[in-house]
Amino acid sequence: MTAFGYMADSATSLEEATARITHDGYDIVVLDLSVGERAGISVLRLLASSPGDPVVVFMSRQENAIHSAGIQFARELGLRIAGTIANPMRPSALRALLTEVT
Repeated sequence: MTAFGYMADSATSLEEATARITHDGYDIVVLDLSVGERAGISVLRLLASSPGDPVVVFMSRQENAIHSAGIQFARELGLRIAGTIANPMRPSALRALLTEVT
């Protein structure tokens, strides 16, 4: 993403995501709910209570109940949702989505 002018971090566990969000805060978060529904829901709760107004981009291999429920829950929490991109992600698709919200 640095090629597009964005700085990017990644987290491979709920603990790491929690530490990063709590310490650094983010403008945009790309979240894959398929790595664990409870972890994804926890991240959404944390984002809703964190300072700032982060935009959430959902990443999904396919539309399914977990994905739909995650989007609905994010809306109920008052989070801004940019949309959904396919996983595996094409950088150009993410860039197009981010262009719409930034």
